[in-house]
Amino acid sequence: MTRGRYDGAGGRGSVTRSRGRSGAGWRRGVAGLALVLGLSTTVAGWAEEPGRQGRIVELKTAYHTTFDVYEAGPKDAEHGVLLVPGRWGFGARLWDWADRLAALGYRVVAVDYFDGRPVRNERLAREVIRAVDPVWVEADLNSALSYLRLRQRQVIAVAWGVGGAYVAQLLRQRPGEIQALVFYREREETLGAVAELAVPVLEVVTERSLLHVGGAPRRALDEAWRATVDFLEKNFE
Repeated sequence: MTRGRYDGAGGRGSVTRSRGRSGAGWRRGVAGLALVLGLSTTVAGWAEEPGRQGRIVELKTAYHTTFDVYEAGPKDAEHGVLLVPGRWGFGARLWDWADRLAALGYRVVAVDYFDGRPVRNERLAREVIRAVDPVWVEADLNSALSYLRLRQRQVIAVAWGVGGAYVAQLLRQRPGEIQALVFYREREETLGAVAELAVPVLEVVTERSLLHVGGAPRRALDEAWRATVDFLEKNFE
């Protein structure tokens, strides 16, 4: 697999690395995303608010425990999207991403593996993620994926931070059931061996999480969103 690398924007904004069907790789700062990834200038930015479209649904795991998901989008959509948050938790910022993807025609399921515990600040973000039991996370994600695949045969995973590691584990456990991964992370976080995943991957690196409770810079949201839409269009026409 060939790869190109360029770090731009003086460390500001975000960096993307994409590996799609062509096997080519890109890495460039936010200012050069449109040039490197060939983004369509007609893709609306993050400022375009679709409004709340989903609902909270309770699902059951193989252990007969229950957990909540936020579900949005048409049930008969061709593609499903599994949203897996990181340490900033399950809430309105995650639902914003679900609603925007639903507005593009995807059926989206965002998973609450925090048992309803809210994350309102940095301290809680650290405490809540430490309290999460990986066994129950695995059970929740397996159930959510099966729920999506009842109707959608192709599923894209979209994950933030540690959520990416959980998705990577799911990809290894259930090969062929997730067709691509979009992974957003802060610069100090890592997914590990992204190159070893046998699906197209888009990795977006930012200085501050796009789900941060204090909000993320509009420019970073705009460029991450456009990169995501472009990646999905190229891999799931």
